[in-house]
Amino acid sequence: MLKLFSRIYPRFIKERINKLILYSDMRIKEEDFIGLMFVSSFCIALVSVLILFLFTTLSLLLIPILTFIIVQFLIYFILVFAADKKAKFIEGILPDCLQLTASNLRAGFTTERAFLLSARPEFGSFSDELTLLGKKMAGGKNLESAMAELTKKVKSEKFTKTIQLIIDGSRSGGELASLLSQTAQNLRNQEIVEAKIRASVFMYFIFIFTAICLAAPLLFGLSSFLVEIITKQLALIEMPVGIASPIQVSAPQITTSFIIYFILLILITLSTFGALILGAINKGEVKAGLKYLPILLACSIGLFFIVRLVIRNAFAFFL
Repeated sequence: MLKLFSRIYPRFIKERINKLILYSDMRIKEEDFIGLMFVSSFCIALVSVLILFLFTTLSLLLIPILTFIIVQFLIYFILVFAADKKAKFIEGILPDCLQLTASNLRAGFTTERAFLLSARPEFGSFSDELTLLGKKMAGGKNLESAMAELTKKVKSEKFTKTIQLIIDGSRSGGELASLLSQTAQNLRNQEIVEAKIRASVFMYFIFIFTAICLAAPLLFGLSSFLVEIITKQLALIEMPVGIASPIQVSAPQITTSFIIYFILLILITLSTFGALILGAINKGEVKAGLKYLPILLACSIGLFFIVRLVIRNAFAFFL
C-alpha cells in the first residue's frame, strides 16, 4: 500500500529523499518512507477539514491543501536536519578519529586493523562506518575505493574534501600515518579559525535578533495603537452644517484590523528572513537558521500583542 502512494511522486523527489535517508542512517526503504509521508500529510489535512467544519466558516478546500503541502515540507526539512546533524557530528569527531587511526598505524598495526581499532563507541554511528571500512579492506578492497564509499553516506562537503585529500595523498606515495595526523591537525586549526570568525560576527547576530524580537514589535505595537486612536478620534469629529471649508475631515478607510494583520505579515516576513540571515552568520548555512524561526516568531508576535495590551491599559481613557 505504501509503495502505491510513493508512485505519485516524481523520480527526482524520490532520488533526493533516498539520499537523505542514506545520509540520516534511517533503517527504512525509500518507498515506505515516501508512502508514510503521504499518508501522514493526508491524515493531518483531513483533521484540519474536520476542525474547519466544526468550528469555523472558512474555505474547506484551500486550508487542507495548504496543510498537506506544509506537512510535506516539514517532514522533508526534518529529514534534512537529521542528515545535517549527523554530518556536523562526524565533522566534530573526525580529527580525533584520524589521530587515533594514525596512532594505531604508528603502533605497528595494519591499515585495516588500525581502522577497526579506531571504531570507538563515542564516535556514534561513525564507528560502524569505520568497522565496515576495516572489513572491506580486510576483504581485499584497496584504501582509496573503500574510503571513497564513506563520502556517499555523509552529507558534508568538509568531510568529502578531507577524505579526497587523504586519498590523493595516499596515491602520491605519502605515509598514511603522517598524512592522517597532519590532516587531523589541519582540521583542528580550521575549527579554531571558524570559531574566531563566529565570535567576530556575533555582534551582528545580536543586532539582528534584537531588531526583530524587540525593536520591531515595540514600534509596531505603538504605531498600531496610535492608528487606532486617530481612527476613533476622527470618526467623532462632525463638521458644522452650512460652513464651507476647503478641509474635509472624515474617518480613515483603513481599519484597525487591517493594520494588525498587515503588521503580523511584516513580522512574519522579518522573522523568516532574519532567521535565514542568522543561520548564514552563525553557521555559514542559510537553512541552519530555520531553527531560529520559531523563537523569532514567538518573541516578535508575542511582544507585539503585549505592547498593545500594556499601552491600551495605560491610555484606556483615550478609547
